[in-house]
Amino acid sequence: MPYIVEAGGPDKRSVAKEFSPRMSFEQRVLVQEPGQLSEANRKSLPSVLLVEKPIEGGVPGILGWSTGRFIVCREVRDFINSHEPFAQEFLPIKVLSKDDRPIQNKIDHGEYYLALNPPSLNCVVIEETDFIGGHGYAGIAGGRTAISTAANKNCTLDAGLIAGYHFWRASEPFEYTYFCSDELHNFIVEQEIEGLIFSPKCKMRMGVIPP
Repeated sequence: MPYIVEAGGPDKRSVAKEFSPRMSFEQRVLVQEPGQLSEANRKSLPSVLLVEKPIEGGVPGILGWSTGRFIVCREVRDFINSHEPFAQEFLPIKVLSKDDRPIQNKIDHGEYYLALNPPSLNCVVIEETDFIGGHGYAGIAGGRTAISTAANKNCTLDAGLIAGYHFWRASEPFEYTYFCSDELHNFIVEQEIEGLIFSPKCKMRMGVIPP
């Protein structure tokens, strides 16, 4: 069963980060909207991410923001590319220490990959999901669309729509909620890759699953 995921982790492993040059608001929108990123837009995107030293350890393998834009290490990119029959696009990003301050004796932390336009799937079964504002359609009245991640709450997804996907987000009005598959979760845990917070597993409503 899939998980809701958010960027983050223990406070001592948190990393302040910024693109260089800075990413404009328009660019932040374009990298998350399918079909909106032209070749000219793509070439204008930042090619460097500057990171500050965490209290402990090195740079996590996954970096991101609470409402999206995920930057992943090569291992995570390769897993997604090799396991999904659906094309996901990743933009190479060089990760460097801000102000040339070494992190674990390194300034250059290698190539990471910005996930461009993660698949947007209309997968949330509203009537079987708990939101911050309550259960089902009543819970999203007035635009309150945050899905509850409390341990005793439910999030239900349509199994037929998410079959074969390993990293995706929900479509509007839940477009800032991201998910990963069991398989990707297990890979990240086994490889001890840091940078994601996994909420309790989502349930799935079984239907016709595509071959």
